[in-house]
Amino acid sequence: MSLRETLNVFSHAEVAKFLLDLYDNYENRDVCKESEVKIQEADGNSTLNAEKDVPEISLIAGTERLLCENLEDESTESSGEECTIDNEYDLSKSFSSVKHLKNVSIAEDILGITDECDDGSQGDFIETFEETTHDMTLDDTQDISHEKIHIVYEQSLLQLAKKIVIPKCMYCAGEVDISVQPVSSCVHLIWKCSAGHIAFEWSSQPLVKGQTHAGDLALSAAIILSGNNFGKISQMANFMKLTFISASTFFRMQRHFIVPTIESFWCRMKQHILEELHGKEVVLMGDGRMDGPGHSAQYCVYSFMDLETKQILAIEIVDKRKTQLNSPFMEKEAFRRGLQKLLDEQLIVKEVVTDSHTQISALITKKFPCIIHSYDIWCGAKNLGNKLIEASRQKDCRRLLQWCSDIVNYFWFCCKEANSYEKFIIHI
Repeated sequence: MSLRETLNVFSHAEVAKFLLDLYDNYENRDVCKESEVKIQEADGNSTLNAEKDVPEISLIAGTERLLCENLEDESTESSGEECTIDNEYDLSKSFSSVKHLKNVSIAEDILGITDECDDGSQGDFIETFEETTHDMTLDDTQDISHEKIHIVYEQSLLQLAKKIVIPKCMYCAGEVDISVQPVSSCVHLIWKCSAGHIAFEWSSQPLVKGQTHAGDLALSAAIILSGNNFGKISQMANFMKLTFISASTFFRMQRHFIVPTIESFWCRMKQHILEELHGKEVVLMGDGRMDGPGHSAQYCVYSFMDLETKQILAIEIVDKRKTQLNSPFMEKEAFRRGLQKLLDEQLIVKEVVTDSHTQISALITKKFPCIIHSYDIWCGAKNLGNKLIEASRQKDCRRLLQWCSDIVNYFWFCCKEANSYEKFIIHI
């Protein structure tokens, strides 16, 4: 019988791997120098030549035990002989250094060796282990968005974890110790023996689609939705020695989960608002915001709001590269795109209110002559106040400074009472 058949494996590569693993772990042991195995019979001692029954190979302690057990099975069937060797070695110890997969024993898979439990305690533990090592995912729960999240110190967590008593490893019967492995904002507790066998695992967070920790996703979403900066929040966590997500994890969450979800929700919300305003005359308020001052701005975000419902109808983002690297032109281009999209949605725009932007005024006069263009009163009052303060700095106009606030307030009153330019002039 060949060694491959003895090991009950299907390829020579598996035989080679098995022998190399044994050699690496027990290379200091003496190689069996004798080719005869002593067999003790009931009526006397005799010898059996191993060369007749097994191929010529160099036997180490682990394989010597294996071949002896095979010869014992064959000889017991015929004459009831008992196999013994001088340097007896338990083959099960050789498997203790091999890292097993969860719930899979190499001894069971290759050699068909199974451990028999003395009582039902170990069997119950294995059954419990198979059930509790299942990772909880969001598919297993209905909703965790309303669950509270707590900050836990490592020592307090270990005190609780040590209450779970695992007497020994199910593979090698070794002592089991608890290790803590933080992964981003999540912490994993692993019950592992000295041979590397994992007896039990626990994770502090459920998984999203089986691969992403829910806490990492919640942190990334909270940073974006609250308008915070990742660098500042990460620095705060660093000062607290709080395990936190990395920048790459944050941007990956943003790219794959958060931005697509926000965009999908915004599209549905915008479509619902436009359907409610269908067939009605709408007065729009528009304003743009740059990401930097003056000519250094790279992006412009222009928003349109309904005057009556105070709901955002459109948001348009323009890159400076789309306006030939001219930052002052970005607001005009963003306004044109946003207004045109709203008109394409069959929205009836009666009037548009903006700040005193000369380029936008010229654009409305030329491209949208049917739309009334009005100026934001707040911007007008602000400009009026600045001009009054500047005029009061002249030598003969210092007394004007004490009247600036009253003049601005009266300007507000006239704008509120007048509904046309002619009536505004009358109030003035």
